[in-house]
Amino acid sequence: MPPNSDPLNPTHAGREFVVRPFTPSMSLKTAMTLSADWHEAVANNLHGPNSAFPDPWYPAARLGDYEILPIEDAASLYREGTAMHHCVGTYGDQVQRGDLYVYSIRRSGERVATLAIGRHDGSPYLVQIRGPCNTDPPKPIVATVQRWLTALKPLPQRGVLPATDAERRAA
Repeated sequence: MPPNSDPLNPTHAGREFVVRPFTPSMSLKTAMTLSADWHEAVANNLHGPNSAFPDPWYPAARLGDYEILPIEDAASLYREGTAMHHCVGTYGDQVQRGDLYVYSIRRSGERVATLAIGRHDGSPYLVQIRGPCNTDPPKPIVATVQRWLTALKPLPQRGVLPATDAERRAA
């Protein structure tokens, strides 16, 4: 356990990553840089049951110029939100509960949008798709995502395990 952390007192969680305490005389730039560095250090050290997400609902896909990549852990979700300047980094609990799954959409390795999908009666549906700073992504990206969602196989309903091969043969 890191020397200054106390798992029973969350107010101390992450304290070990503070390299310079805030002072009122700090410039805004310095405070923001230190904050960003602290958040990245926390993301780099996320471990335990809430850091890894359940298996992605669908694997990574390439459609034309776009890659649709599942975000598989809390640190990657934080980084997606930071890079795209939107709040997707706060959706970790919803992913953990199985309410939605989040994907990064990239073109030539560059993030162009973030996608959240939900499921209803086993069918995936678009919860939201956002570009940088919560902008609406360009229409070709939305069209690509819609084509991808339409082509996906249904998901098992929550709490229902898929049938085994033996159960399918017996039916």
